[in-house]
Amino acid sequence: GWETKVAPPTHKRVAIVGAGPAGLTAAYYLAKLGHSVAVFEALPEPGGMMRVGIPEYRVPREVVRREIEEILKIGIEVKLNTHIGTDLAFAELRQGYEAIFLATGAHLTRPLNVEGVDLDGVFQGVYLLEDRAMGKIPDNLFAGKRVIVIGGGNVAIDAARTVLRLGAKGVELACLESREEMPAHPWEIQYAVEEGTVLNCSWGPKRILGEDKQVSGVEFIRCTSVFDKEGRFNPSYDETVKMSLEGNVVIIAIGQAPDTSFLEGASKIELTRGRTIKVDDTLKA
Repeated sequence: GWETKVAPPTHKRVAIVGAGPAGLTAAYYLAKLGHSVAVFEALPEPGGMMRVGIPEYRVPREVVRREIEEILKIGIEVKLNTHIGTDLAFAELRQGYEAIFLATGAHLTRPLNVEGVDLDGVFQGVYLLEDRAMGKIPDNLFAGKRVIVIGGGNVAIDAARTVLRLGAKGVELACLESREEMPAHPWEIQYAVEEGTVLNCSWGPKRILGEDKQVSGVEFIRCTSVFDKEGRFNPSYDETVKMSLEGNVVIIAIGQAPDTSFLEGASKIELTRGRTIKVDDTLKA
């Protein structure tokens, strides 16, 4: 175990919303300073995306569990299955603590607004990984299925590698970016390719195809550029260049967003255009 020096009690109470890496790190250092810390977590286990977002083949659960135990040893209170906004009002939380640290993470998926997203066989990548991590998905869920993953980031890559482990017959990944522009780590992309994922770069989804409410494939159009002259995400397409992939399953993994619904009506808390919480970069003590 770690030898940790803890300062004498300050009798100041801090509430932390979210028991992921950010929340637990803040809790650890605040507790070391002698503050009384309570962490509120919506999930039944601490760890956040480290626990439910990153698959076990990348971060072994036992390692995560041991690290968290060491952090909590110094006297941090964790309240699990507690969703701020439904189980406990944010206003109530404000009353009992000198400070509140919001570390809720980005657990919502960004929607893909194309025809066919409501068909049977369409999954959201981040929810699929979470369900798998929480033991809600059988080992043979995708047995014999042909899977199409839409997205070029680490969640898309994790989804591709996960469905292969759940019995998929084949996985095609399609993304707007060229291979060099893909936001996923190069080594993760390499592992996915070695395991059998086929990459289709510079393609944007036009519509998800289906028969009798069941997914049958995805139609794509050529993405000519992902970013505009200012370097902002602003894809351009050539709709005359098309491609279709066949599959029984489509997994959408085009990004995540934070759930800030619990802050509705909360004074003094502003949100950015991306729905993240606006913070002061130079906090004054």
